[in-house]
Amino acid sequence: MDGNTVNGEYREVFDVQFTDAGKHVENVVFSPQSTLEQANLVLTREDLDDLRTDIRSWSPPKISQTFRFSNVGTEHVDELDTYVFDVAPKTIEKEKRYFQGRIWVDQQDLQIVNLAVVPAYQRTKANQEQRFPAFTTYREQIDGRYWFPTYSKADEVLHFPPSHGIPWSGCSHSHQS
Repeated sequence: MDGNTVNGEYREVFDVQFTDAGKHVENVVFSPQSTLEQANLVLTREDLDDLRTDIRSWSPPKISQTFRFSNVGTEHVDELDTYVFDVAPKTIEKEKRYFQGRIWVDQQDLQIVNLAVVPAYQRTKANQEQRFPAFTTYREQIDGRYWFPTYSKADEVLHFPPSHGIPWSGCSHSHQS
């Protein structure tokens, strides 16, 4: 952004489906040419991994193998009673991406309904100047049975050395049926 004017955009819309075997399959349905280069910005492989990764769709059993939890308490969120946990990776392996932050789990279905997380990764000389925004992802129950991410948002100023901060605002919608 230049003040309040957007001067570059990366946009992609894709359908997400799961096979009978539970495999995650994405089909891009809309992807106009990126204009970020005009704004002197580049999306890195890590940026795209964070945008496309399925960490925001992991189930509590899968997540408990990789992450450490601290019980924060309970909270009523969007008509749901939830358990609230702070979460961080147990270990960080080289070239793997994780997240840390807070998750809300529905007390009835024990499914994640909200995540507010920031990417966590091993810092190296090659990535020391990269910056990544925090994401908030909302999940909804679809067809009265399945919980899916329906909206993810990131909106903050990223400070890249040695220059000034760059506002980063983005969101992705995904509608499942």
